[in-house]
Amino acid sequence: MFAVPDAIAYDLWMDLPEEIKSYYGQGGELERLERGTGLLEAERTKELIARLLPERATVLDVGGGPGYYAQWLAGCGHTVHLIDPVPLHVETARHRAGDSPCFTVELGDARELRFADGEWDAVLLLGPLYHLPDRADRLAAWNEARRVCRPGGWILAAAISRFAPALNGIRVGWIADEALFETVRMQLERGWWHGGDHPGFPSAFFHDSDELVEEAETADLTVQAVYGIEGPGWLVGDFDEKWADPVMRERLLWLARTTEQDPRMRAVSDHLLLAAKKPI
Repeated sequence: MFAVPDAIAYDLWMDLPEEIKSYYGQGGELERLERGTGLLEAERTKELIARLLPERATVLDVGGGPGYYAQWLAGCGHTVHLIDPVPLHVETARHRAGDSPCFTVELGDARELRFADGEWDAVLLLGPLYHLPDRADRLAAWNEARRVCRPGGWILAAAISRFAPALNGIRVGWIADEALFETVRMQLERGWWHGGDHPGFPSAFFHDSDELVEEAETADLTVQAVYGIEGPGWLVGDFDEKWADPVMRERLLWLARTTEQDPRMRAVSDHLLLAAKKPI
């Protein structure tokens, strides 16, 4: 496993915005994909990744959080290395990897990867883009992903849909708050979400499909598709009860698959997944 000097860990941690440190440092991501609508997000994300990746690929999981997808990918036979800027995530991922680690982990920044050109068969950006509200920072992450990916390899990047906060606010009810409603209005216009007093989520940038494609193409990637991950199923009431029903669970997954590339429905998903290749 890679050893990272304490000074590097300290610098990475101190460079993060305070609200990011507060949210993720308290464990906001540790079990998110294992409960509530995160279950639908996780199931569909795995389904799409499995559909696209070659067998036994070398995979760099950039911003891989506490290692949920890294553990799953390793179990599928891939060689996986995870980087994340949050020490709690790195510690949790190392624990998840086990004593004889099934994947490796280190602290790192999506905008400055320490790997050689063309080192990886596939690069995942499932977390970094929506916490890089500055376009220059997002393009730096895209460019680094392209650089370390082999020619012809996959880059799979997730984003939160532009409409997700408004839809979630209506679903849960917090949008009735006037200050939060004004924040949502600004976010719909500009893509930038000011977390402020919003319960549970720091400031972020939310994409529409065209913006996501434009950023990938600016980084000289060849876009293959943009998928809506969850479809509209994440908006249902009593989600846990419906997910526990095998028939309803399959219907939710069926609807997500059916609408995943329909431009009329894709934006209703909470998250988008862009699949691109590095040109040969």
